[in-house]
Amino acid sequence: MASNPVQDLKTKLAVGARPNKYRIMLAAPVGPTDDSLLDVICKGASIPGKTIGTIDIFNQGRKLLIAGDAAFENSWSLTFWDTEDHSLRKSFDKWLTFIDDKEKHQRGWKSHKDYTTEKAKVEQLSTINNSVKAIYEFRNMFPTNMSAIDVADDSNDTLEEFTVDFAYSHWVRID
Repeated sequence: MASNPVQDLKTKLAVGARPNKYRIMLAAPVGPTDDSLLDVICKGASIPGKTIGTIDIFNQGRKLLIAGDAAFENSWSLTFWDTEDHSLRKSFDKWLTFIDDKEKHQRGWKSHKDYTTEKAKVEQLSTINNSVKAIYEFRNMFPTNMSAIDVADDSNDTLEEFTVDFAYSHWVRID
């Protein structure tokens, strides 16, 4: 009996993973901020990518490719809605200032563990019941940039937004 490609696709996808069903968990290191845990559901994020490099081996004019090392994008951008008291933005500002305080011309850390976090992850949630289906954890992560917030008289019926860019060494998938 011949298979039905449409039915096969429906069976494999079920309801499918949805890009708007996610949760971001982020804990700042103790030193930079008074907030011990910044559990936020942000406006936008991404599930990270990974690449395996290749090594070219040449022999008698022929090229053989073999697998090289894993490479990570090493940058993760999160977009947040701003609160009226700017508390979330203030926490990120404290974290960035802890890394390098321009006014005091000093750094608030003695080792990289003082300003990086091991507690950052993006969770993909189920379309049906919001259960966690996939977890990606970031290692050795810290903020590198906080975007400006645009303000304007004609910006009615909208919330302020800002983006924080993070650097990290690698990520792991938690099953």
